Amino acid sequence: MGDDLITLAEREYQRRLAALHDTRATLAEVDAALRRLAIDRARLGDVADERARELRTRHADLLEVARVQRAEAQAQRELVQRYQGPTGPEPSELPPEDPGTGPPTDYVQPPFSGPL
Repeated sequence: MGDDLITLAEREYQRRLAALHDTRATLAEVDAALRRLAIDRARLGDVADERARELRTRHADLLEVARVQRAEAQAQRELVQRYQGPTGPEPSELPPEDPGTGPPTDYVQPPFSGPL
């Protein structure tokens, strides 16, 4: 029974960690959309302002979701470590709380030579 409980706890931790990574990937997509919008602002005019507000709101919402998911993953990781001890196979570190402090994921749109 003990091994089953550890396995279930590990799976739940991996599920929570995967959800956090998915949220962070979506957050990176929103960041990229904001950067693309800065390039397209002259062409889009007033529509760009509304789109920028929507993207900033989405960005703030995703940051809050990521904060909650990270806390949940942290709690689950502590549970796993309690069951298996600190030398278990699960990673001992979570991604940094601030997504901007991790490895660089910036994508810069190359300049356009002209209209497509």
